[in-house]
Amino acid sequence: MLQKNEAIVCPLSATDNKNNGTEWSPEPLFDRPPPRLLGIFRAWRLRAYSLGIATVYAVVFVHFYRGGGWIINIKGAPIYTDFTTAWVAGLQALQGNVATPYDPAEFLKMQPALLGALDFVYPNWPYPPMFSLLLAPFAILPYSWAFIAWDLLTLAGCVGVAYLIARRSPAIALVLASPFTAWNFLAGQKRNVTADQNASPVRRRSLDSRSVASSIAAHVGTHITLTQQYIDMIRGAVTNQVHGKAVGTAAEWSNPASGNSGSVKLVKKLPQKNQQCEEIGYTVRSGGTPVYTEHYHFVSCLQPDGTWKIV
Repeated sequence: MLQKNEAIVCPLSATDNKNNGTEWSPEPLFDRPPPRLLGIFRAWRLRAYSLGIATVYAVVFVHFYRGGGWIINIKGAPIYTDFTTAWVAGLQALQGNVATPYDPAEFLKMQPALLGALDFVYPNWPYPPMFSLLLAPFAILPYSWAFIAWDLLTLAGCVGVAYLIARRSPAIALVLASPFTAWNFLAGQKRNVTADQNASPVRRRSLDSRSVASSIAAHVGTHITLTQQYIDMIRGAVTNQVHGKAVGTAAEWSNPASGNSGSVKLVKKLPQKNQQCEEIGYTVRSGGTPVYTEHYHFVSCLQPDGTWKIV
């Protein structure tokens, strides 16, 4: 029986090697040069295309900013984005109140107190205290400058990691031209930080590095779309209100703006491989009509560094 990638070699007689009186030889097949890439994929063209797209992004950002649609509105007040809560948490850390954002009631009050009246606010701060300390230097700056500094520094880190992996200069331009990069820059999101931390020439096992909430997003049905905002809500509920508690402990999350909601519940504790493990039940409900409900169960184990990861 042949194994995968094995080849069948049939010896040919001298007579069989004849083809119109000429002996056949396999050497010309191996001497052929590799096919050339299409001209559109040449390095200088990739750089030109990508830098052109990145320039369009920059023009659009300036247009949005001048029109009061990015970073701050026409009244000079911050426009609520992912970075807004990061700046608030950094400001609390700067004042020595690192623990305050982890109180949902206090976190809900401090956001409008610092930013003015808001149509929507995040109900909790789901990130570890060390992250708040890293954000403290940005809180020294006015909001607009802090936003730009955050975007530029995280983008530089993402570009650097991409270059270290590819070792080719077109990778830099391609990262700048990516629509995901543009969205991160527009919303001040933390994806570039994630890329800085997780991207590596040595591939890591994806299951071990995914959070429970990200796994929910990966498995959720087609009727419900989980944005990063919802994932953060789920992560906060699991981390702050369920993990390590008594069996039966439950927590709920909701977004009044969309109507999407859900709950998490500690179903059972499972000793596994000398680790503290827990089975968590997740329920996700869509807003609107009809209402779709999805149910999931994942087992997470406490790691030596204090984080919970899916097994």
